Amino acid sequence: MIFFIRDCNGRIVGNPKGYATILGAEAQRDKHGSPANRAIWEAFWASDKKLPNGSILHISSIRLEG
Repeated sequence: MIFFIRDCNGRIVGNPKGYATILGAEAQRDKHGSPANRAIWEAFWASDKKLPNGSILHISSIRLEG
């Protein structure tokens, strides 16, 4: 089981092989200037920030997969 960081569009950001622990994924997501953090915010600011049904777009997610 591996943890993946996804941006607001559902694309995997950061390490494409994932992270062994949720703490490792959270650290990369939250570390200012990390590749994952930059990709998350670039995708968010480029988005409409609202979904067609009016709900707010999530900035990022960490999911356990595999």
